[in-house]
Amino acid sequence: MPLSHCLDCGREVSTRARSCPHCGRPRPVRKCGDGLTVLLLIAGLLAALAAAAVVSKKCCPFRSAAFRCRSIVAPEVAPPAPAKFPPPIEER
Repeated sequence: MPLSHCLDCGREVSTRARSCPHCGRPRPVRKCGDGLTVLLLIAGLLAALAAAAVVSKKCCPFRSAAFRCRSIVAPEVAPPAPAKFPPPIEER
């Protein structure tokens, strides 16, 4: 079990102890895991953004097929002409 020195009394204290058994001073809590957590969170967000960019470029196969069909068919098909009706018959 590693030992360190108490900042108040200078005696050896276990690194696992929450406070010095001699003078009672609480040990400063190291949060080295927090830096790793933040780093992993940032890496996860970057990976999610990269995956979203790849998916948006590839698109869904059904959606991209529909867009391809519209781009191929739409320019060749002319819009329908307006309907022409004969003039109404007048009744006498």
